[in-house]
Amino acid sequence: MVQEQEQQEIVEAHRALLKARAVQDRASEAELLMRLGRLYDGIGLTADSLEYAMEGLRLGEQLDDGELVVEQLNNIACIYMGRHEWDAAEDYLQRAGHYLSRFDYPEARRRVRSNHISVLIERGQYALAQPLLDELEYDSRQAGDTRRLLRCSLLQGWLARLEGRWGEALSRLEVARAESLAQDRHDVWVYVLDELSLLYSMPESPCYDPAQAEAYLQEGLAWIESVQYVDAVQDIRRSLVTLYRQQRRFEEALIQFEHLHEQEKRRFSETSERRFQLLQVREETERHRHQAELERLRNDELAEALDEARQLRHEAEEAARHDSLTGLFNRRYLDEQLVALYRRARQSGSPLGVAIADIDHFKHVNDGWSHATGDMVLRIVAMILSQELRASDILGRYGGEEFVLLLPDTDTSSAESICERLRQAVSGYDWGVVAPDLAVTISLGLYCASAAPETLLAEADAQLYRAKSEGRNRVCAILSQ
Repeated sequence: MVQEQEQQEIVEAHRALLKARAVQDRASEAELLMRLGRLYDGIGLTADSLEYAMEGLRLGEQLDDGELVVEQLNNIACIYMGRHEWDAAEDYLQRAGHYLSRFDYPEARRRVRSNHISVLIERGQYALAQPLLDELEYDSRQAGDTRRLLRCSLLQGWLARLEGRWGEALSRLEVARAESLAQDRHDVWVYVLDELSLLYSMPESPCYDPAQAEAYLQEGLAWIESVQYVDAVQDIRRSLVTLYRQQRRFEEALIQFEHLHEQEKRRFSETSERRFQLLQVREETERHRHQAELERLRNDELAEALDEARQLRHEAEEAARHDSLTGLFNRRYLDEQLVALYRRARQSGSPLGVAIADIDHFKHVNDGWSHATGDMVLRIVAMILSQELRASDILGRYGGEEFVLLLPDTDTSSAESICERLRQAVSGYDWGVVAPDLAVTISLGLYCASAAPETLLAEADAQLYRAKSEGRNRVCAILSQ
């Protein structure tokens, strides 16, 4: 569930954004877009976060507000880093560096450089990362920035471990461990423990001690679970799975993997509930805007249309049903929502996209592994698709291994980008943790038009058939006639 405070902050930000746009206060609009981007990213809705952050960036560039642009570029880079899209992250960090060469924002410079170093390390560009890290450490020490110095110690230890400088890695990480506790930065401390566990679990390291590696991970896990630090607990459990596999302690590895899967299921459920609640928040905000317009215009026709829209939303919510296996909306709900969205699109003249996604060779998964594995694949695909969509999009299981996506107010170009992101997210998932040698891909058929629901579905299905016939693991779409 979205916490009451989070929901209230989002409601207030949406209302303030409407007011800023009404009076054409573009500076406030840009700040509010940045705030909404951070709020959505903070609750795990990265697709929506990117949408607002990109819009805020465009506005900041139009206003030539260097500090705001740097903040937005760094925020966007952080979102891509969270998605492990390192090329995109580096592109936005380099753009931020270009602005920082023109303006003097010391704190922003250190934040951007710290993120850039992390991206370079993730990409294996250690020789480029080291001098930047040394400069950042010197800059942070001169500025008395203890929080950034702590980050530097962690980065130095991480980089030293990757380059096999074992003594330096241990020294740096022990410093980071002590400093994180001294600064009461347990959020950093737990990642230091994870990094120390890697140092002690590497056979080539003179520090090799699997028992000590496990002790660090268990120590971090105990604290994380006591404060419900969800992102970190997943990282720690993944490290435990890897450690236990190395030691051929497969039963313990399986237990940790099952815990990890349960956490992912809970997170997926919470994300779905957040998306539904935030959709209601947007609708509520839009309802207030319509009410204000009605009061000013005294337009009975608009009032009748608003009442009809409210009734449609009420009927759709009353009829909402979920698929028991994946937790997604079921076919009945999707059909009803498609009719409602079609009516809205016809009245407004806005495009409506429908995509059908199908798991490639799903019968082979059931036959080659098991039906239980097939069920897990369906749940994980549902989770991946749900996490990548916007709050306004509607996703459901249409039957078997087919999923249907309803994309309101979305033209073909934007819808193709969304579908391609979904395809890459599924193919890029580490399916080996589910079953050895397992690989899963999806094919998607897309159609965007102001056409009747049955036409949208039929054309999307035809494009799905084309995607299958052309080799699978691809997106096929057709422009409306």
